[in-house]
Amino acid sequence: TLAGSVLLAEDNPVNQEVAKTFLTRLGLRVDIANNGAEVLALTEARRYDLILMDCQMPVMDGYQTTAAIRQRQTEASGRLPIIALTANAMEGERCKCLAAGMDDYLSKPYSRAQLETTLARWLVADTIVPTAGSATGASIREERDSALNMQFLDQFRELDPGGGLGLIKEIMTVYLDNSLALLRQVEQGLIAGDADALRRAAHSLKSSSANVGAEKLSRLFLKLEALARDGQLTAAMPLLDQTRRAYAEATAEMRELVREEKR
Repeated sequence: TLAGSVLLAEDNPVNQEVAKTFLTRLGLRVDIANNGAEVLALTEARRYDLILMDCQMPVMDGYQTTAAIRQRQTEASGRLPIIALTANAMEGERCKCLAAGMDDYLSKPYSRAQLETTLARWLVADTIVPTAGSATGASIREERDSALNMQFLDQFRELDPGGGLGLIKEIMTVYLDNSLALLRQVEQGLIAGDADALRRAAHSLKSSSANVGAEKLSRLFLKLEALARDGQLTAAMPLLDQTRRAYAEATAEMRELVREEKR
């Protein structure tokens, strides 16, 4: 495990839940900021050993927030490590993060092992405990045509104190509570011809869908986000029905997993 206090800067509730689960299981203390302004306020009031900084947040994004932190930093206070969290897994994005004053880079969605490897470069280790592997217990059943990647979800079962589906249920409940409103924003953005609204909602759903193992659905939101960024709303329209169907399939499986936990 690791030791220290981490500030998680992330506005997506599903991503917050996943990251908080990973961080606390690694032995770290965690505070959450929903935007860059909250990051600046919290870092003024408290001392942190590291910041996990989402690049795209409301009010102030990760780049602006990092620049503000570096500007007010003094030699005496030391350099606060900032790790970028981004859903854009491209080399150019890594360079952009480092140029903005961030120290490291992690692409979403990330596994517990990937997060631990990155954090270990910047935080002091406590007692070293090997990351649990899939061989530690029976995995969640794998279905040939599943809308969810059950192997990806196994990591949450392994982190559950009881070895059950409790953590998965919590994360999926957050997704089910928040995703439908964002899907409506995708639909409204397309209908109203509002490319920016479509891009923002699709970006959020791309990330949170990946974090609950809905990889096919995440890829569809990725396509919608890219088309919205390029202003190609006409080309995005045919994807809407496909995305609705994929969303219905994925959320149906999530509800089934949640029901199983309640039995």
